[in-house]
Amino acid sequence: MGLRDGVWPEMQEESLNKTENFVRELIGLELAGVTFIRDYYQFAFDGPSLSLFNDITIEVKNEAMGADNIAFYAGLVNCIGNKVVDIAIKEEEYFELVFENKNRIHTSLRLADSVSGEALMLNMNDKDRRWIVL
Repeated sequence: MGLRDGVWPEMQEESLNKTENFVRELIGLELAGVTFIRDYYQFAFDGPSLSLFNDITIEVKNEAMGADNIAFYAGLVNCIGNKVVDIAIKEEEYFELVFENKNRIHTSLRLADSVSGEALMLNMNDKDRRWIVL
């Protein structure tokens, strides 16, 4: 095997596994708040904070909606007080949080959909000062 995108394939797979394991630490944590900051969203958990810089959608009762729908904001606020029960992440494709109330928050990780070069930043706000940017 040779280099792919300047990185050995085994290293890419290891990096994805580490990223997925790191992000999955949000499972079981309760969403404490949502902040709407000009052109991005910040989600506060019991400790960690997650910033999503690309457009997001929320799925409520199997209906996906974006920021152009007034119910979008109610859907986000209704996640407050609910725990994350699952996370789906596919490198360079998408990131999704699933809450115990069955609401889903989805954002693209595709470079073509990026407005700032980064799609998300997760700061664990722990003693080791762990964080990740995708």
